[in-house]
Amino acid sequence: MKTLPDFLKKTTDRLFAYFKALEKGQKARFFVLFTLFIVLLIAASVLFNQKSYTVLYSGMDTGDAGEVLSKLSEMGVASKAQGNDTILVESSQADSVRMQLAAEGYPKSGFNFDIFKSASGLGATDMEKRVYYQFQLQENLSKVIRKLDKVEDAVVNISLAKESAFVLSSDEKPASAAVLLKLKSGAVISSGEVRAIAELVSKSVSGLNVDDVRIIDSNMTLYTSVRSEEYEAVGTQFELQQSIKTSLQRQLINLLAPVFGSGNVLAEVNVLLNFDKQQTETVEFSPPIAGSEQGLAVSIQELAETIRGSSASGVPGLDSSGGTSITTTYPELEDEASVYKKVSREANLELNETRTQITNSQGQIRDLSVAIVIDSSQIEDDYSDNVLSLVSNAIGVERTRISVEMLPFKKLEASEGGEFQEAFSTQKELLKLTSSASTTRLIILAATVLLLVGLLVGALFSLKRKGPIPVYDVNLEAVRPVGYEAGAAAGEEQPPILTEKEDSSLTQLEQYIQKRPESVAQLLRNWLSEDR
Repeated sequence: MKTLPDFLKKTTDRLFAYFKALEKGQKARFFVLFTLFIVLLIAASVLFNQKSYTVLYSGMDTGDAGEVLSKLSEMGVASKAQGNDTILVESSQADSVRMQLAAEGYPKSGFNFDIFKSASGLGATDMEKRVYYQFQLQENLSKVIRKLDKVEDAVVNISLAKESAFVLSSDEKPASAAVLLKLKSGAVISSGEVRAIAELVSKSVSGLNVDDVRIIDSNMTLYTSVRSEEYEAVGTQFELQQSIKTSLQRQLINLLAPVFGSGNVLAEVNVLLNFDKQQTETVEFSPPIAGSEQGLAVSIQELAETIRGSSASGVPGLDSSGGTSITTTYPELEDEASVYKKVSREANLELNETRTQITNSQGQIRDLSVAIVIDSSQIEDDYSDNVLSLVSNAIGVERTRISVEMLPFKKLEASEGGEFQEAFSTQKELLKLTSSASTTRLIILAATVLLLVGLLVGALFSLKRKGPIPVYDVNLEAVRPVGYEAGAAAGEEQPPILTEKEDSSLTQLEQYIQKRPESVAQLLRNWLSEDR
């Protein structure tokens, strides 16, 4: 019983023998067909394996473009850059890659500038150009605000001023803007920083007053940019209180986390500051000379009065100036020769005077309490007393103001994780579809190759039917065609002589190929796979 390899070997030998028996013209046509087959095969291979690229993002910031390229490299997606702001990917993967990047928050700018390509066309109206200008202005402001240290993300919405063509019109509407901030973890912006953002937006939009800018954060906290000493004072007090609270919480976490493990301890601090303004003034007197109890004499006044007998100096009933009547009383003397003397001395002594004004500093801690929660599912032993001592000594608060509890923590699952997981699952399905499309292309390429092989085999047998077929007798003596001996004598190469048996087998093979070309193609395909 003949095996398939033997059959293929004999078939190959007969094909080579048949090729040698062809005339020069037939060989030339064969080489032309074979060359055409190779060219078609290469063209089909290039056509089906050529990657068609399309624009994924354009008009990007250089930093965003670098991040997206790095992410595409991690995902194993073929990509290339065009210029400094455009990224290209395979056309078949553009939509799926764009969705997957969007699920992971890329690009950070969140805006594609392809929309502006149509804004400069002749068909664009003034209204469309105005809208494009508004979009571009909003995106530029968002990019600038994102570069601030405490801001993680920002969205800016602008309502441009509505101008009227009439001088006196009540339809004019001033410009306004709203800014949504997503602050970094633990970041707090001051009133001065809020006013700086408002000034930035105001000066970037024509006709926008800083009072018409509203700023909120992702926690729905409304900030105001209006200058007010009273408001600024309140804002400063609140910021100081929050700053002290955050600092104490961080201090406690840094103290306890190395002991109980990160994520196994929580600390909450309630601090109340005293912003009352108190002023005390104290006056103290002290002698100027150390060790002395008397002051320093500034002025001295002495009055000496002498009375002899009953006479007295001056006019009775009048004062010394002779004006107002006064009653003067003198001591009675027993003898006219008696003398009365009176001496009065008045001295002004100066003491050192010290005035002290004391103003209590605002922002002193008036009340402070601390709550500590430890994960009991991770920490089995009760260390409440140790924690009380540590916290009391660390921040200087009484033990009665500290509460320590051992409670199990519930592991929270991020709500966004499910959405991202669903998005990733969708991307995997799309990638599977893309992979199946690649498999389909390979199948089409293989079918094309088999078709070309079948056409080539058919062309070979067509050439055989058109060419002269030598006839040989049964006793294996060749019946030479006309001109065979002349050609041999001239030294020309003659086709090999085939016996009648071999010619009959070749005819049967030709008939089999014509009747069942699919089977022959399958045999050739198996043969090629074995050679590999």
